[in-house]
Amino acid sequence: MMIIKKTSRIKFNNKFLSSISVKFIEDNKEINCKGKLSETLLKLAKDNNVSLEGTCGGSQSCSTCHVYVDKKYINKLEPIQEDEEDLLDMVDDYKVNSRLACAIKLNEHLDGIVLDVPTNSTNLLH
Repeated sequence: MMIIKKTSRIKFNNKFLSSISVKFIEDNKEINCKGKLSETLLKLAKDNNVSLEGTCGGSQSCSTCHVYVDKKYINKLEPIQEDEEDLLDMVDDYKVNSRLACAIKLNEHLDGIVLDVPTNSTNLLH
């Protein structure tokens, strides 16, 4: 019996991707990571010791995984949903490229994405 392992490689821009490259910038340090398709940026950050809290466990109810998305990638993200937008409206350091890392799932269009981690986070659960 032969077992065939299925991989999550996809063809994008004439190259095969088995992982998505992500760069977090925290305290002026670059943290380069490789994520899996459909993985959230919050999970990838936690797996790579990026200091995003994710106090709510990724349920989009606290805003402690707030990041700034590089402007080249902001239009490649899924449209922001009302719950996420409501939370971001209440953070102290909101910018037009603010998003929650728990709300962003990796896909082939995000390969090479760069995210700035704010120095302070607002926990809206308290």
